[in-house]
Amino acid sequence: MRFLKKKAVELNLPYLKRKWNKIDDTFVSRKETAKVNKEFVFNYLKEGKFPTEISKILNLSKNAVYQIIYRNKEENWMYSKIKGRWVSDLVFQ
Repeated sequence: MRFLKKKAVELNLPYLKRKWNKIDDTFVSRKETAKVNKEFVFNYLKEGKFPTEISKILNLSKNAVYQIIYRNKEENWMYSKIKGRWVSDLVFQ
């Protein structure tokens, strides 16, 4: 709905203000924040930071960081016990 409201405002389309004023333009959903957190977590992992460090930087719990990593296994990330860092599977191929 927010997307439709923004498009209507951009294109100067007539709309019922009493209906569309109920939609908050500044609201950020849980899915949007999760997407942003996911990008930050994987960027910090690429830099070689540990999940505990990432949780302190992003002000998330350790479990939240580990859940982001666990849910996004398709990103081809794994924990290397030899080096003690998060590295890409592509490095080992």
